[in-house]
Amino acid sequence: MVTLFLHNRPVETVFGLLGEKENDITFSVGWAVSRCEAFACRLIADMLPRALACQPDVVRLQQSSGDGGYTDIEILGSGFHCIIEAKKGWTLPTRRQLNRYAKRLDALPITKALAVFTESSPEYARLYLPKRIQGTPIIYRSWKQVERIATASLKYSTPTERRLLLDLKTYLRGLMNMQDHQSNRVFVVALSTKKPSWAKASTAEILQKHGKYFHPFGGGGWPVTPPNYLGFRYDGKLQSIHHVEKYNIVTWTNLHRHIPEIPREKWERDYIVYTVGPAIRPCLEVRTGKIFRSGHVWAALDLLLTSKTISDARAQTSKRLGNVE
Repeated sequence: MVTLFLHNRPVETVFGLLGEKENDITFSVGWAVSRCEAFACRLIADMLPRALACQPDVVRLQQSSGDGGYTDIEILGSGFHCIIEAKKGWTLPTRRQLNRYAKRLDALPITKALAVFTESSPEYARLYLPKRIQGTPIIYRSWKQVERIATASLKYSTPTERRLLLDLKTYLRGLMNMQDHQSNRVFVVALSTKKPSWAKASTAEILQKHGKYFHPFGGGGWPVTPPNYLGFRYDGKLQSIHHVEKYNIVTWTNLHRHIPEIPREKWERDYIVYTVGPAIRPCLEVRTGKIFRSGHVWAALDLLLTSKTISDARAQTSKRLGNVE
């Protein structure tokens, strides 16, 4: 089979031609709902179990309405109206966003719901999404759950619909992990070999013992999109680089479950916990260079392994990407 590339990015399905931004996801799911009756009915029945019918009459994408903002997907049928907010990654919509959308449904005397689709686990979403807004139920489904609904719809679909659903499944599976697998950039962070007062082990010991690392989820220069590689430095030099095998975004109540050396305390924010693979160690000594003591930087994997310092690798990476230091 011929491999198709778009701007050096391999394209596996027709949906991949759109891309992987939030609008692209919205258009792909909306198209599938409008063209696959079995998928549409199963999705609607899952979100609106009290609806008397499940066949949509109209699917609207990027619909605007006064101060109601832009909705990603609106599905309307006989006696039901559902608005879907589709997002990439673990980011959830704000209450303000949901309030705007609820205004469109508030006066409707029909079965209604606001649905949120993201990569986040249902457990995480339940902590932050309200159950109702202005009398409208808030429904959450992860992309994994949506993909399962597409799978369950296959045997009830026509051959043309099955091909479309198989493409959608492939596309959605690519959204279930935020990491950029084409990127060889490494997020280099500083570890400490000293045990802090708030934990039973140093961050270096946690890495060595459990193969785990954690940091705040967003803010303060911390990434929201998990990197493909993590680099660790201490004692004035780069110690190792590791591929990120998996990650979990956890609330302050769950950090101890992933790293037992972290006490059971009410941390003030969410954290991302990485599980990393075997160490890639530089053959030559790579000193830290001109980087703040606790600073974290991005650098290309190949440049990290061939530069004299981490700061040199960062500068060369920036030039390669056409950025200005």
